[in-house]
Amino acid sequence: MKSHPEVAKVLRDAISHRKVSQAQLHEEAGISQRTLTNVLSGDEDFKLSTLFALADKYDLVIASDECYSDIYFDEAK
Repeated sequence: MKSHPEVAKVLRDAISHRKVSQAQLHEEAGISQRTLTNVLSGDEDFKLSTLFALADKYDLVIASDECYSDIYFDEAK
């Protein structure tokens, strides 16, 4: 995963899987609706702190090294 659209797709899938609204998500993750919309569109750059807030709230694991990167559900939680 190397682009904002790829990250956005994973996050949209996670939101769909968790069955939460965007309104609920932005409130619970502590980010603005505008920021969430920008992140999920995949069209704009966003801060890592935003990604970490969303990952933390929805039990997503962010894994990356020089050959591999992925975001996936933490099945242990």
